[in-house]
Amino acid sequence: ASAVYEETVLEGLARGEPDATHIEIAFQRQQLQVINMAESDLSLEISSSALDRGEKYAIQLAVRENADWVLLDDTAARTEAKRLGLPMKGTLGVFVDAVRQKVLSLSEVEVVFQAIIKREDIWIAEGLVRRVWKELKTK
Repeated sequence: ASAVYEETVLEGLARGEPDATHIEIAFQRQQLQVINMAESDLSLEISSSALDRGEKYAIQLAVRENADWVLLDDTAARTEAKRLGLPMKGTLGVFVDAVRQKVLSLSEVEVVFQAIIKREDIWIAEGLVRRVWKELKTK
């Protein structure tokens, strides 16, 4: 299985993370796809970086597929992606797009943003969440 799948689903299920179940269901429904990559698929530049395995593979896949954007929240991974010229989004950006495309309502995103602020295992700064929320609800 891919490094990202291992991290988000297998390790997440082992830790009892509820999000892991949702991701696994999306895989089973074929809403998400696992793309296996070997260490040899990584460019020397990416493989020698100090990033975690999952981030290395996500960035390499984005480069290989000429992705519209890559999802990254880790600061070091975002820096590397920016250096490589990759367009990227973080968690908050996905929710902003979901509101703009009317996939989610403002009230639904408000609940998610409040949950992000309250959870200690999510490393998104409260100030950033509040700034994005303020901008989102004023547009």
